[in-house]
Parts: sequence; structure tokens; C-alpha cells
Amino acid sequence: MSDCKNGLSTYPGYRGCSDNGLYERSIGHLGRVPTGANITELVSEVSLLLTAGRLSQDNRDTIETACSSEPDLDAQYRCIQQLIVFSAEFHSTNTMQKSGEARAVDTTTASNSTESYKALVHIYLAGGLDSYHMLAPHTCAPINVYERFRAIRGKNSLSE
Repeated sequence: MSDCKNGLSTYPGYRGCSDNGLYERSIGHLGRVPTGANITELVSEVSLLLTAGRLSQDNRDTIETACSSEPDLDAQYRCIQQLIVFSAEFHSTNTMQKSGEARAVDTTTASNSTESYKALVHIYLAGGLDSYHMLAPHTCAPINVYERFRAIRGKNSLSE
């Protein structure tokens, strides 16, 4: 709880915002201390918090095996959190069940295809490019919207 990045607090100092994870400018912070005494209890606890307890037994076993080599409970707790975030149960609201069927392997390659390729490309510019720089307005009777655009924005690199 600090003023860094539009936080919930005000800081009486006048230095720049430095969010180094040490909570130097905060009046408090939120944290979670795990209550599990072993890795099985930690997996159950994090599964309840992040997947509402839907984590499958196969995924529980995989996560326990992967994180059991960590040196202490704190490191195991971090490892469990990271792996649960990659599970299918974290990204859905349904109970996941493996079908047991092997996945089909696509043997076709792009070089063998005779169909044209289409792609949708999304470029996020964080407000650096507004819609009037992507698509300039055109004439709309009775107002010449493009001329008003040019008068306000000035000459730009868009073609007429």
C-alpha cells in the first residue's frame, strides 16, 4: 500500500517512485503465509486458493514431484504457485479430465499447402497510436471531416 503506480496510499516524501519489492515507501503490504506443514498440504492449500480445489490428482502428483526437490517450504510454495498457474484447471472453471487418447499429430507443413495464409496481428501500443492515426476520417456530408482532421492534427504521413 504505497503511492507507487497509483497505489492506495500517499507518501509524504518527494523522491521518485522506486518499487524494489522492499516496501520502503508503503504503510503496509498484503502477504500470505502458507499453513501447510509438508508439500502435499501446500499443494492442497494452493490448489484451493487458485483453482477452487479442482486440481486433478495427476497434476497434484506432478507438481509435488517437481517441487519436492526445492530446499525449503518457502521455495516449494513458490514452485507450487508457478506450476499451478500453468495447469488447465487454473485457466478454466470446469473440472478437467484427461481422455487418455493420444493427440493427433499434424503431418502437413506450410510448404505443402496450396491455400493462402491469413493472420490476424494485434499490436498494442499503450496509447501511443490512436484510431485517427490508423484510419483517417473521410468526407461525411455536410461536414468535411477529413479537412477538420487535417486542420487540427496538421500534416501527417497518412496518404490522402
